[in-house]
Amino acid sequence: MNEVLIRTARESDAEALLKIYTPYVTGTAITFEYDVPSVSAFKERIAHTLEKYPYLVAEIDGVPVGYAYAGVFKGRAAYDWAVETSIYVAKDRKRCGIGGQLYRELEKRLKEQHILNLYACIAYTQREDEYLTNDSVAFHQKCGYSLVGEFHQCGYKFDRWYDMVWMEKFLGEHSIPAPDLRPADNRSANPLCHDAERFWFIRVFFASPARRGAAPSGLPPAAPYPEAPPPRRRRPRSFPGKSAAPAGRCPGSCPDRERR
Repeated sequence: MNEVLIRTARESDAEALLKIYTPYVTGTAITFEYDVPSVSAFKERIAHTLEKYPYLVAEIDGVPVGYAYAGVFKGRAAYDWAVETSIYVAKDRKRCGIGGQLYRELEKRLKEQHILNLYACIAYTQREDEYLTNDSVAFHQKCGYSLVGEFHQCGYKFDRWYDMVWMEKFLGEHSIPAPDLRPADNRSANPLCHDAERFWFIRVFFASPARRGAAPSGLPPAAPYPEAPPPRRRRPRSFPGKSAAPAGRCPGSCPDRERR
């Protein structure tokens, strides 16, 4: 198998990620969602998650083969140090180690935010069938999660009742006072992965005095940059579009997590 690249998701990934998710909706009870969301709705889900938490994509040779993300565990402020995790891998790429790579990178980024508790809400069955096995529970146990709760016959799909379990993993010490939460750093490890970053690189590099008018094949020459504006007084750094958040809470907002 070729090298797996883990990067931050973009809204433009929605169609490719939806192709991964669709078989789980239409042919399994792994998700309790009945209807496949539209591409536009999936874009909104990605955008809402990225406001506050990591959303990661695994790709091979430029093709997405899996994704994982974190979401709000509960809406109350006291739960801000806990998140719910979700992961989906393309059916033909399962048991290749992709899920483990996604979760390791997701945990690394959540640690940087000072998130302490991870929770996974997983469909469970007392008797495996063509729609549901308990492989997800085994996968999360392998990743260090432990079973902390079970709800019986709470999900109805394909004319069958299924259970649901909660699994938990700690990422750090629960100190007092609680650590200050940090916003997610959703820049890709590769500075050219994001469309906006790629455009910025092309503009700056090819509009420099030494390269002005030059451009790679297929790109028009960059227009000259105007004179630099006079320097302005520095202001305290803030997060665009975000209102001030109470002390100890991460700026931004994220809607309630997707219901199973």
